[in-house]
Amino acid sequence: MGQNYLTGSIPQGFLYLPELTLVELQNNYLTGQLLEEASKVTSKLSQLNLSSNRLSGPLPTSIGNFSSLQNLLLNGNQFTGEIPSDIGRLVNVLKLDFSRNNFSGRIPPEVGNCLSLTYLDLSQNQLTGPIPVQIVQIHILNYFNVSWNHLNQSLPKELGSMKSLTSADFSHNSFSGSIPQTGQYLFFNSTSFVGNPELCDSSEKPCNYSSSSPSEDHNQNGTRSQVLGKFKLVFALGLLLCSFVFATLAIIKTRKVRKKSNSWKLTAFQKLEFGSEDILECIKENNVIGRGGAGIVYRGTMSSGEQVAVKKLLGINKGSSHDNGLSAEIQTLGRQ
Repeated sequence: MGQNYLTGSIPQGFLYLPELTLVELQNNYLTGQLLEEASKVTSKLSQLNLSSNRLSGPLPTSIGNFSSLQNLLLNGNQFTGEIPSDIGRLVNVLKLDFSRNNFSGRIPPEVGNCLSLTYLDLSQNQLTGPIPVQIVQIHILNYFNVSWNHLNQSLPKELGSMKSLTSADFSHNSFSGSIPQTGQYLFFNSTSFVGNPELCDSSEKPCNYSSSSPSEDHNQNGTRSQVLGKFKLVFALGLLLCSFVFATLAIIKTRKVRKKSNSWKLTAFQKLEFGSEDILECIKENNVIGRGGAGIVYRGTMSSGEQVAVKKLLGINKGSSHDNGLSAEIQTLGRQ
């Protein structure tokens, strides 16, 4: 009766018909709940497929009465509440698919009693807590999917010893700590662990076991940013101040050099009626009357009307071995 347009609910007692062995009602529009059954009649039901319907409510504890059940497929419904511990009574079940529902609470440890289980899919629910270590009791389990839940704590390292487990998906939960680097964990695809912010692969990078909350991390990052910003501001101001000081010192030094190079002293060998200002007035290009190796001769008229000749002696450059007659000129003046 699968893949039809059946509506309504499953009649109470229907699943306990004495000779019923197979129920396939998948891909319909069935609603309502699976009601609790008080019947003690041994069920022969081996396959129950109710996937992709609109069934809701909690899973009854009487689900454990189907001792002959091998396949229980409830995926794609709207079941809520906790998975009953009575699920551990299904000792012959091979496949359990409870994915895409709204089951909450913890994974019952009793699921480890389903020793014939090869396929377990609990993905896309609201399950919390850790993965029960009792899962390792299922020695022939080869598919295990708990992705897209709210499971937490560390991944049980014991799962690595399950050599039959070839496919596992722990993605998009809240697992923490490091991924065990032993056994089957080494063969799981890397995508099996994505979506767990606090889970790290210690084989690639050291794990950070900081216990600070996201808000504390945000505050710490904000504080670091503020400190870094202040440091940059102080550094920029210090650099600007140093530039100003160096520029000021350079200007002062330049002025001193210019002042020193421009300063000169008038030495008179006899009493004169004119001063240095009068002499400086004579040193002009249009007053040149002669040029020599040791200097230039200027004509000048003092304020008293006296005519004078002013000779500007050229200095000796550094490293020069020839003074162009300057020494002779000085000696001549010294004898006068």
